[in-house]
Amino acid sequence: MELLPLLDPPNLSKSDDYTLLLLWASFDRIIEAARESIKSDKINIFDLYIANSFHKRKTNQFILQYKLQETTYDKYRAVWKRLLCFVYRRVWCNTGPELSYRLTDAQKTSLEDTI
Repeated sequence: MELLPLLDPPNLSKSDDYTLLLLWASFDRIIEAARESIKSDKINIFDLYIANSFHKRKTNQFILQYKLQETTYDKYRAVWKRLLCFVYRRVWCNTGPELSYRLTDAQKTSLEDTI
């Protein structure tokens, strides 16, 4: 139960959450730019096939779905935003209970470059 607050949306009354709000805005811009690239055929079906070929799967079904309804994008985006909240608060702000994990050097660098 101590972990649940780490998933909460940013609260502007907390100074640390302002950075988290900026992360959310950047995330939204990245998702929209990616969707627009697909819609405008800057990324075609062959590119998507190559991207999907890196994933091991048991069926021939695409993992990277590109024709999703708006509500599906909203649900996916909400899950990823909660994950961003968790990682930011637990790893960067060092809040919440002690957990057994260790970031790789690449993850540390990426987080520092992001924040």
